[in-house]
Amino acid sequence: MRILVNGLLPNDSGKTTFSLSLIRLFRQVGIELFPLKPMAGHNAWYSFNTLIRSEELGALAGNDALKYYDETKKDIRKINPFAVLFIPIDLEKLGFNVSLYNLMMDYGFPYLIRFSDCITGIDSYFVNSNAELYSPKPLLRFINNLSLKFNARSSNSLRQ
Repeated sequence: MRILVNGLLPNDSGKTTFSLSLIRLFRQVGIELFPLKPMAGHNAWYSFNTLIRSEELGALAGNDALKYYDETKKDIRKINPFAVLFIPIDLEKLGFNVSLYNLMMDYGFPYLIRFSDCITGIDSYFVNSNAELYSPKPLLRFINNLSLKFNARSSNSLRQ
């Protein structure tokens, strides 16, 4: 059985909350569901706890994937095989160019990406080499530690 949950809004429409309820209800009647969040992004500034949890679990993971993991204890890499960590931009580092800031923040500024091969179990991590130019200084230590922990390669290697 496969169940696809989608919502009218791309964000914050209750899809994860509804899906977690389905998982719990089906479990009560003896049916185990496996949640799948094929791709997800989360923000290091607004979801700082995901940095700590990702380090604990040994895999980059965002809010929704962590909720599914906490509920099912299934492999988070299979729950969410593609994860992106976005970082905020330090407006001062852009010379207070508000238009450029808004443009960068609208699209999101990726810092760390995880691709997980669900068959082999191999993770590939890539780090945005330019992130230090734009990231707020207080956040750098945490995000750099995460990229080191996961042996992330420069995203420039994706261009080759």
